[in-house]
Amino acid sequence: MKKVLLSIFTVLLSITLSAQISITSDDIVGAGKVVLEATDTLPSPSITPGPSGPDQTWDFSSLSVDCVDTMWFANPDWTPYYEHFPAANLAALRVFDSELDSADMYIYFEKNVDEFAIVGMAMEVEEIGFVIMPCIPKETIAEFPVDYLNSSTNDFELLIEAESPYPPADSIRIKISITKSIEVDAWGDITIPLGTFNSLRINETRIEIDSMWMKLLGVWNFLGEIIDTTYNYSWWTDDDAAGYVLATLNYEQDTKVVSEATFLKASPYSYIEENQNSIFVNVYPNPVSSNINFLFEDKTQGIIEIFDFTGKNIKEIQLNNVHEVIINMSKYPAGIYLYSIIGKNGKIIHSGKICKE
Repeated sequence: MKKVLLSIFTVLLSITLSAQISITSDDIVGAGKVVLEATDTLPSPSITPGPSGPDQTWDFSSLSVDCVDTMWFANPDWTPYYEHFPAANLAALRVFDSELDSADMYIYFEKNVDEFAIVGMAMEVEEIGFVIMPCIPKETIAEFPVDYLNSSTNDFELLIEAESPYPPADSIRIKISITKSIEVDAWGDITIPLGTFNSLRINETRIEIDSMWMKLLGVWNFLGEIIDTTYNYSWWTDDDAAGYVLATLNYEQDTKVVSEATFLKASPYSYIEENQNSIFVNVYPNPVSSNINFLFEDKTQGIIEIFDFTGKNIKEIQLNNVHEVIINMSKYPAGIYLYSIIGKNGKIIHSGKICKE
């Protein structure tokens, strides 16, 4: 009898450890978290997506780090372009494998109990600068709850219009039309360098049509279009140690050969939290393009320290019993900056965020 009970217990334990999960909005990171995504640009042939179905095992522990991208999740109104995306309630500042002195892309999300979706982006384009890309209607990343065998199709467009850097053209316009089909086709345990996680696998097919126009002498001229289809698998978990996609494999449809892999390099971590006010100070204008004012209710002594969003100290200003300080921010890149006001006793008496346009 003891052997039978032990056998039943072992079976039940194995089912529990490798159970089918369901992912909700609570399993996705929110404002205040930093996500590090590593990319393996030439994955080992042993990295394969494997079959679909229940109770699968994927071992991607051999993935290597060729570069690391950073996503800093924040409230949209802490970013320079939030007024273009009023429906957004979450934003991500993305930096592509470089020093974290400014963001290369701002992604604006709508996250609620029913879905996680992209409503638009602002991205730096060489020779043009930042361009605004509304997503019409929006790109649905997940409809909650995400369960095994769920499937959906999403049609949306990204629109770009900007001044042309190439005379005699006045403007350029790009319309990116996308049809995205997804299916939650497998569940099981995935191992990446960060650890082993119970997960759901999503199979995505993405058909993209890029149409381009040039405005010349007041007339829009159609230049042509490019059609491309891409395929990827991604793994998601409800584990508190993740909060974002665990791994994504881009693959060739016919051969299933993986051309590139991205994966969660570390558990998302929290950046510095805003300090509760112990003094009254009015910080304006915020967002700021050039000069920002710190106006104190009472004369204040201490130091103002300004940091970029990695925590690097970029400026210190002495407060010598003053009511107001004006700081020139014009030389700093667009992005989010943190400030701390340190009293004469060496303690932080106020902190907050500055949005630089």
